[in-house]
Amino acid sequence: MIMIVVDGTGPMFNATYDQAMKNSFCSQIARALGSQASYYRGPHSFTVATVLRVWGGVANVIASRETRIFLAGYSRGGAAVTEVAHYLRDMALDVEAMFLFDSVKREGGLPNAGTIPRNVKNCYKILRTLSGSKGIVDSVLKWDSQVWDVDPYQRRWMGNTANILESSMTHLEQAVVNGSHGAAGGAPWYEHEPDRIATDTAAKWMTAMMQRHGLGVTLRSDWVAQNKVNAASRR
Repeated sequence: MIMIVVDGTGPMFNATYDQAMKNSFCSQIARALGSQASYYRGPHSFTVATVLRVWGGVANVIASRETRIFLAGYSRGGAAVTEVAHYLRDMALDVEAMFLFDSVKREGGLPNAGTIPRNVKNCYKILRTLSGSKGIVDSVLKWDSQVWDVDPYQRRWMGNTANILESSMTHLEQAVVNGSHGAAGGAPWYEHEPDRIATDTAAKWMTAMMQRHGLGVTLRSDWVAQNKVNAASRR
C-alpha cells in the first residue's frame, strides 16, 4: 500500500514548519506508516507550491506500482490530494480511501478539488463548525469586518473543498468538530479552549475510520504535551 499525505499551510522555513506541525494529524499519519507514506509539508503562501505537491504525489504512486492507494490531507493539503485523486482516475487507478482534515481551496491551479472523483471508494472528512457556511461567505464578500472579530480561530471565510460526489457509489462519512480550523487538523490554538475537546474528538473519529481499513494509525491530540511545553517556556 501507499499513502500520499499533504499537510496544511505553515511557516516558510522547514525547521520552523517541522516544529509547528510536528504533531499535526498528517505528520502523525506519516510517522506511523513510515516508508509506506509519502509526506509533503504544506505551502507557506499563495504560490504554485500546492500544485507541485499534486504532481509529486502522482509521481510517488506511479513509482511505487502499488494498487492499494490512500490519500490524506489537511487544509490546502486536502485540496491537493483531492486533485491527486482526479489524476489517478484518469490513469484508471482506484483510491481505497481518502482522509480529509477540513480541506480548503485558497489558490488557483486546483480546478477539480471541489469534487470527489468516482475512483475514490471511500472518503472521510473532518470539518470545523460552520465551515463553508453560505451566510459567512456572503458576509466576507461584503467586507463585513464583524466576521473577522467573531471567531478568528475558526477561519470561517475559508470554504471547503470536496463537497460534490462524482459517483453515488463513493462512500462518504464526515464529522463536524466544534473548534478551529487548526483543531480539525491536529494543530490547535492552545489559548482557544474549545480546541481542547475538538482536537481530541477529531483524532478519535478519524482514527476509527483509518483503522476500519486496517491502517496502523492512532491519532492523538498533543494538547496536554504542548501546554506543558508552553508552561515551561514561561517560567
